[in-house]
Amino acid sequence: MRPSTSTRQVPTGFVKRALLYLSDHMMVLAVLYVASLLLGGLLFVWIEPGYTSKDLLDGVYWSDTVAMTVGFGDISPKSTWGKVFYIFYSKVWVWGLTPLIIAKIVTVIMFAKGSFTHNEQEWLFASIENICKHLGLPVYRQPHDFMEHEEWELTTTKGVEA
Repeated sequence: MRPSTSTRQVPTGFVKRALLYLSDHMMVLAVLYVASLLLGGLLFVWIEPGYTSKDLLDGVYWSDTVAMTVGFGDISPKSTWGKVFYIFYSKVWVWGLTPLIIAKIVTVIMFAKGSFTHNEQEWLFASIENICKHLGLPVYRQPHDFMEHEEWELTTTKGVEA
């Protein structure tokens, strides 16, 4: 198979900056999440015949089932415009907001922005070092020092045949 010769570049400009901003600010993302559910519910009630402003909770419920891709089916669009709105609204969630939320959660988990400060790490290490001394265990500061010593071999692999 021939390698791709595509010269397409990563999009630049306003859209890219907006997506990066949203994926980096959880509070803005949370506000966008709630606003999208409320606006989606409001538009559903406004577009669909038979619903009034008193049915806003039903609209928000429908909006949430679409956003979560559950689709219970108890409330669904009946009109042509309601179905068109559903098509576009569901795509905004599935291809837009849901990936942004997942990206933010993964970023927080992977990069641990709330990790320990240097002083906290030193305090933890000193505490562990103190415990090890009381138990008579050796203490190694660097991970590579830890792996160089035979007494620290993984015991779970002993006696296991590959």
